[in-house]
Amino acid sequence: MKEYFIHPYLGKIVVVMKNFQLTYFKEKDKKLKLLSKKDFKTIDKLLKGSKQTIYYSKALNDILIDNPNLQNFDNNTTFKYMLECIENIIPVEYRSNFYKNLMTLEIEIGIEYVPLNNEKQDEIKDLGGYNIRHNKITIYKHTLDNLNEYAQTTNNKNETFGREINRIMIHELLHMASSFFEKEKNRIVCGFRDTHSENLNGLTEGFTELLSMMFVPGTLEINSGYYLHALLSKQLLFLVGFDTMIKSYFGLHNSREIEKELNKIEENQSFSAGLIHNIENSFNVLSLGDTPQTFLGSAQNLMIYYFEQKMLKAIEEKTMTKEEIKEYLVNFEQSLITPYILKMNNKKVENYKGIEKSLGLFNNTKEYILSMLEEVEINTNK
Repeated sequence: MKEYFIHPYLGKIVVVMKNFQLTYFKEKDKKLKLLSKKDFKTIDKLLKGSKQTIYYSKALNDILIDNPNLQNFDNNTTFKYMLECIENIIPVEYRSNFYKNLMTLEIEIGIEYVPLNNEKQDEIKDLGGYNIRHNKITIYKHTLDNLNEYAQTTNNKNETFGREINRIMIHELLHMASSFFEKEKNRIVCGFRDTHSENLNGLTEGFTELLSMMFVPGTLEINSGYYLHALLSKQLLFLVGFDTMIKSYFGLHNSREIEKELNKIEENQSFSAGLIHNIENSFNVLSLGDTPQTFLGSAQNLMIYYFEQKMLKAIEEKTMTKEEIKEYLVNFEQSLITPYILKMNNKKVENYKGIEKSLGLFNNTKEYILSMLEEVEINTNK
C-alpha cells in the first residue's frame, strides 16, 4: 500500500506499508529517495507516535465511546484519522490536555447562524469555530452552503467539498487540542495565544492552518482566510524547526522558545521580537479589510534575512550538505508570499508594501548562497 502526504518543510513524503512495516520516501521529480536518518526520525515520530502504532490509540477509542456528544462520530473513519493525526503530533508530555478536552467536546455541524442585533444576513462573516469556554465546535449551515457552491465550480465536486470540510474540522480540532480555560482567572489559552501574556492570534491561526493543510493534502488555499499567515508560519519552520513550533503551540503557549532559536541564528532580540510583532500586526490589520500595510512585507523580509544567516552558518559550521542547502532554498522559496498569491486571496498587490521587494531580496540571497556553495567543500559534522 502506498500513501503520501505533504510535510511543511520536507515536501512530499511517500509512505509504503508492506507486511505491516512502514518505509518512507521523499518524492522529487517523480523519483523516490530514501530519507536521511534525521528526516526518517522526524517522519517516524510523526506517524507512529510514542505507542509505535499506525492505529488510533486506546485512549482515543475509549473517549469516543464514553463521550455521548461524539457518538455520531464513533464509526467515522475520517474523524478518527483526524484525531490520530493530532494525537501523534502532540509531544507526549502535553497530550493530557487534548484528552481532557476531548472527553467533553461537543460538535454541531450545519446549524443556522443567528445574526447579531445589528448584523445583516449578507454581512455574516462567522464561519463557525471552536468556543473555548464551552468546549464546543460549531460549523454553520451557511459555511457548508458556501463551500458547496464553490465545489460545484470544480471538476471533482464531492471530493473538493469533502476535503474543504475536513480542513475546517481539523483546524478546529487543533484549536481544541491546544486550548484550556482557567475560569477562576478568566484566562484563555489557545496555541500561541494566552490572554494573560502574549495574545498571538496571527501565529496561532497561521500555524493551525498550516497543520490543517498538511493533514488534508490538496485543500484549496483560495478558501483559507489564513493562508498568508500559514505561509509565514511555514517560513518560520525553516528557521526554528518543527519541534520548537510544536512544543510552543501545544505546551508552552508563547513565542519565547521561537525567539530563542532565532537568536541562535542572529543574536538580536529586537529583530526576533520585531518579527513576531510584524506577524501579529499584519494579521490584526487584515481585520480592517484590504487596507495598505507594511507589516506583511516587513515580516517576510526578516524571515529572508534569518534564512540567509542560517544557511551561511550551516555552510561555515558544515552542519548541512550542499544538497540539503539547495533543497532548503527550493522549499523556502516555495513558502514565500508572492503577488500571485496575494491576487489569488483577493488582495490588491499594491496594498502590501515590501512584498515585491522581499522577493528581490530572496533572489539576491539565493544567488549569494549558491555562489558560496561553489567555493567551499562541505563534509558535514553531523
